[in-house]
Amino acid sequence: MTALRWLLASVLVIVIAIVVLVGVDRRRTTAPLPSSATVIELSGPVESVAGEPISMTLRTSETVSVAVLSVRSGPSLHTLTVPVTEGRGVAPLPTAAVATAGRLTVMTASGIVHEIDIAPAEIVAPINPLVGPHSIVADGADRTLAIVLPRDRFGNAVADGTVVNFRRDRLSDSVPLDTAATETAGGIAWQFFTAGTEAGTSDVWASAAGQDGPVVSFEEVPGRAAAVDVRPLAATPTADGRSVVSISTEPIADAFGNLVLDGTEGHFRIGSAAGVSMVPGVVVSGRLRAEWTVPAQPGRVSLVAEVHGRTSSIEWVWFATAVADVPTSVRAHPDGVEVRIGPVRNADGAFVADGTTVEIGARKVALHDGVAQLVLTGDQPETLAVRVLGFEQHIDVGKERVHDR
Repeated sequence: MTALRWLLASVLVIVIAIVVLVGVDRRRTTAPLPSSATVIELSGPVESVAGEPISMTLRTSETVSVAVLSVRSGPSLHTLTVPVTEGRGVAPLPTAAVATAGRLTVMTASGIVHEIDIAPAEIVAPINPLVGPHSIVADGADRTLAIVLPRDRFGNAVADGTVVNFRRDRLSDSVPLDTAATETAGGIAWQFFTAGTEAGTSDVWASAAGQDGPVVSFEEVPGRAAAVDVRPLAATPTADGRSVVSISTEPIADAFGNLVLDGTEGHFRIGSAAGVSMVPGVVVSGRLRAEWTVPAQPGRVSLVAEVHGRTSSIEWVWFATAVADVPTSVRAHPDGVEVRIGPVRNADGAFVADGTTVEIGARKVALHDGVAQLVLTGDQPETLAVRVLGFEQHIDVGKERVHDR
C-alpha cells in the first residue's frame, strides 16, 4: 500500500507540473507584440561624408511605440526598430552603413524612400604606387605604367577628379626629376613613364591631398648588343691540348652606349683544321667571357663571338708547336727494336704533361715524366715518323740514327 501511495503521489505531481507549464507557455505565446507604426513622413540629409553620423526623423499615423526602417548601403541591408513617442521618432543610422561611400537608401514599409549620397572621407596615407613592368629597355621608346588607388580611412575610393602627383627620379645626375599630375577616374590614377636612353634605376612615388607613400623602383635596362668584337689574346699560346686560356670580347654596348647586362649568354665559335666547335660564354662586367682548352695541333684558329644574334669579325690566333724537339734513341732488342722517346719538354723547359700521346708510326704510347718507350716487333719500315703535339720528326730504325724532317 505504501508503494501504491508513493506512485499515485508522483503521478499527481507530474500532472500538476504539466498544467502549470502549459499555462505559462500559453500566456507567453498569446501576449500581444508591439505593433509597427505606419510611417507617413521620413526626413534626413541628402548628402554626407563617410563616417559622419546620420540620423533620420520620422512621423507616424498611429500612436504606437515602434516603427521599422530598412537601410541599404552597398550590398548590406540593415533593419532598424525605431522607438516612437507621440507619433515621432529619431533613428541614428548604423556606423557600418554611413562609413560606405556611395548611395545610401532608407526605406519604410509604407513605401517611402529617402536617398543619401555619401562622399568619401579625406585621403589617408600610404598611397602605394603599383608599377609594371618592373624593367623596360632604355631605348627612348619603351614605357611602364604606375597606378595608385587612393583610399579614405574606411577603404572607400576617393572621388573622381582627385589630383594625384607622380614623381620619378632616375637616380642620375644627368637626368632631371620627372613630375606629372593626373586625376582619378573610377578610384584609380595612372601615369605612363617613357624610358630614357641611359640604363639605370628609376624611383617612383605618388602624393595626393598632402598624403604620400613608399617609393617603388623599376629598371631601365640595356637593349640588344650593337656590335661585338673579340679581344686579342694577351699572349700567344702553344698547342699543348691541355692548357686552358680565357677568351673574351671587348666591352659590349647597345646602340646608346649602355653595357649589356651581366649574365647575358653568348658563345664563341672556334674553327680549326679539326673542325668547328662552340664554347658557351656569359657576360661579366660588360664582356663575354669563356674558358677554352687550346688545341693539340699547331696552326691557325679562328675565333668568332656572338651575343644577341650579333656576331663579331674573325679574330685569327696562331698556335705554335708546344715542343721544339723530341729526343729519340733506337737500339736493338731481343724481340725487335726498342725506341725511347724523351725527355720531351715544353717551351718553358718543363716536362710535357703526363699522358700526352706519342705516335710512332702507327703505334701510340703515352708519355710519363716526359719519357716513353716502345718495342717494335716484326718487320718495320726503315724510317718511322714520330709525332708529339704536332711536332714531327723521323727516326731511322735500320741505321739507328735520328734526323729532323
